[in-house]
Amino acid sequence: MDKKQHALLLKKFLTALFDEDDTVYIFPCLSKEKMQAVIDGKASLPTTLHHRVLVYSPKTRSDNSQQWDEAELAAFKPKFTDIIPRKVLDPFSRRAGSTSTQIISKLYDFVALGYDIYFCCNPLTFGQRSQRTVRKACHIVLESDDTSTPIQAQKTIFDNFKNNISAMVFSGNKSVHAFVRLSPPIWNNNPIRWETRHRLRMADINGESDWSIYKDLAAHWIKKIEIHGLKLDTQVSMDCSRLTRLPGFNHSKTGKPSEVLCLNPASSYDWYWETNMAFSFDSSNGSSTIGTPGSLDQTSSIIGSIPSNPSIPSQLSQPTGIFHNIGNSQEYLDCLEEREKRRRGTSKTNVIHFGSNRTFLDDLKEYEKLKYRGIPKRHVRRDLHKVMFTAARIFNLTEYQMAEEWRRILEIHPENIGCSVDEGVGELQAAFNAHKDFRQFLPNTSTLPHLNKSRVMNLREWLVTEKCPCTSDILKIIKNILWDCIRTLPLQCARGQIGLKSSVLQRKCRGKGGYKAALEWLEEHNIVKMTDADYAAGIKTRKYFVNIPLILHHLGFETADLDWSQTLKQEQEQAELQAVG
Repeated sequence: MDKKQHALLLKKFLTALFDEDDTVYIFPCLSKEKMQAVIDGKASLPTTLHHRVLVYSPKTRSDNSQQWDEAELAAFKPKFTDIIPRKVLDPFSRRAGSTSTQIISKLYDFVALGYDIYFCCNPLTFGQRSQRTVRKACHIVLESDDTSTPIQAQKTIFDNFKNNISAMVFSGNKSVHAFVRLSPPIWNNNPIRWETRHRLRMADINGESDWSIYKDLAAHWIKKIEIHGLKLDTQVSMDCSRLTRLPGFNHSKTGKPSEVLCLNPASSYDWYWETNMAFSFDSSNGSSTIGTPGSLDQTSSIIGSIPSNPSIPSQLSQPTGIFHNIGNSQEYLDCLEEREKRRRGTSKTNVIHFGSNRTFLDDLKEYEKLKYRGIPKRHVRRDLHKVMFTAARIFNLTEYQMAEEWRRILEIHPENIGCSVDEGVGELQAAFNAHKDFRQFLPNTSTLPHLNKSRVMNLREWLVTEKCPCTSDILKIIKNILWDCIRTLPLQCARGQIGLKSSVLQRKCRGKGGYKAALEWLEEHNIVKMTDADYAAGIKTRKYFVNIPLILHHLGFETADLDWSQTLKQEQEQAELQAVG
């Protein structure tokens, strides 16, 4: 295989695991045998190669801060020469969708010296591997340390889970590496970045590397595979920053190249659904109960309208799946809830748990699942009508578009809908026509926090997924302009009365096409909409509608992150009025 073929193979493999624009960090690692041979003086290495330091003197510390004393040298290694080889070198970075051969040529030189080539299985914030620098956990690596099981037998076992595994790689020696794709990924909302890299030398006292949920899921998969008779390396699967072999490079022991056995970019392991940890609709009352619209005033923070009394349970359902054997389930749920708050950095002030009713954030999260999973089980189809109503309003879908989208969702798992697809679509349309004026409440926007890097990263991920040509400009517009408008003038945003000055937009946007290209893209994707095109320089500016729910959704906010006290009060008042009326 020549370098061009190898580059195309890496693109195909890496884009099955990462987004095309993700940066993948590639680490040359010296094998134990070669490292010991260099220490014993039986082999040698050059001092540097391609600007990477390969060896260092044990007489000086790596940071050159002070000298080693003789006792430290003796404790460090009884046998040593005047040099010590570095086991893991500084990484090379490569875009997942790149077809460049430049880095491949350099990596071949390291392979010739006895290095193995690895990459980090999950995206890092910069080129230093640690669980605290993992940006998000997209995959769990499954690797067997049972050398008695043949390669074909390992692959056959992993094939039982091919819908969950995005890639399988033969290591070139005695094992197969499988990558289980987590859907949705587990985000690290407080990762260490390049500008805060000094924190890597500090103790992790703030829970920065709390990957307990990831480890629970890894333990679940270890048990799943062991049932089929294959013992996995626990240490590998539990580490979200694990290095694993990059295909196409020779194994230092056998000389055989690692090979891609299969790729499945469409795979996913929907751990939210399997563990049954998400909110679910209460199907005991049939279709959702929709309230009547109320007036729009400054204290209600209403956009459009929303159901006043959807039939939603007030508590989480009991955990099943991987958590079925965890003692007191409610205690575990409370533990998970607190852990998620800590992971997101959510303050306990200004947060009121909104348990009795679902918000548009819950509906949008459910809609994202429906688009790819279809109706999950029997007897919940009618309860999901309200999810479609919310999605149609926020994404500005016509009634016909909503019906066609619902048809597509029903056709994914028709065995779960309890009727024909046409009948299911007809029921949705009838319910929508009967309840067109459902109400939709906003949270208390005055308590919205300033956007941190994690929220901005969530937004960037969505823009990259949508192949946005002006990502940086849109991030600046939302972060520096629209977010302040949402926090201080929510009603004007919802009513289409926000004026966006072209001079301010021009200063924020320096990319290709300027602010006009960014605004056009935002309008195409229903983030903003021009409501008044009249313009007079220095006198009158254009007016826009700002889609607050969609912005909150793409920033990754969840119901528990926000203050819904005003919404709760308004719904209670409306319920009392309906009871009197």
